[in-house]
Amino acid sequence: MDKSIRVAFFRLLALYLRTTNFQLGRWRFTRYAYDMAKRLGPSLGRRTVSTKLGFKMDLDLTDWLGQHVFASGVYEPSTSLLIRSLLETGDVVIDGGANVGFFTLLMARRVGSSGQVTAFEPVPDLRNQLLKNLTLNDLGNVAVRSEALYDREGTTELAIGPSGHLGTSSLRPALKSPTTKTIRVALTRLDSVTDPTTNVRLVKLDVEGVEIFALRGMRQVIQRCRPDLVIEISQKFFAELGYSPREVLRYLEEFGYRAFEITWDGLRPWTEDTEGLSPQFNSFFTVRQEQLEDAAICPRI
Repeated sequence: MDKSIRVAFFRLLALYLRTTNFQLGRWRFTRYAYDMAKRLGPSLGRRTVSTKLGFKMDLDLTDWLGQHVFASGVYEPSTSLLIRSLLETGDVVIDGGANVGFFTLLMARRVGSSGQVTAFEPVPDLRNQLLKNLTLNDLGNVAVRSEALYDREGTTELAIGPSGHLGTSSLRPALKSPTTKTIRVALTRLDSVTDPTTNVRLVKLDVEGVEIFALRGMRQVIQRCRPDLVIEISQKFFAELGYSPREVLRYLEEFGYRAFEITWDGLRPWTEDTEGLSPQFNSFFTVRQEQLEDAAICPRI
């Protein structure tokens, strides 16, 4: 098939998936669209689209996240809908590892002008794109910070991820090599930059392996607010830094949290005895029993 025809078909398929709620066999079409996005997305450059969750995004279609949102109108749908179900107007939310802002925008729209989102993104190119997307949606309830969340103040080297996957930029030493670009970034503890009178409702952490360090740096916020936590779990990334998912679990169990794997079909409880955990998945930690009843099923879009 001629490339121009394939590109036209891909654009029509992506538009269909972004704008309809048709469910029968949708996952097959979406999977096919993701594959086409990887192959054809770079030829489309940048595109501005409306997502299925009510906000617009300027997307770089050479990038993994941009390809996924363009192809389907959503990113990590089960996690997105869980976060949306947990938030209410006026809530205060933290987005650690905001990337170009998909979850930041979702949170900001959900909490409204009376709420507040603080987004941490230390990679300059991603942060600039995040700011552009906030402007595109006329959102004034987001504070964007350039520090990396950690368990101490200071500076360190951050390794920039490969072209097409800048979101994998990380503090992990294993990512660094003689050919890897690094930049100097500031570190901060969430406890240090959060007003002690603020009630934080939810914290999302996707910080490419340093999640346990970021959690240790928000001990006071956790003790005071008991926020819901949405955390990326990567056994490989954690191992590179000398710890495991069990350490995250044990740390948060001290504060009374229960852990769940976020799956397409809902929330799956996990403990130290759980077998068959995915190598990488998004997790949900909460101390509120009533929320489990409301958020036990992640609806599909």
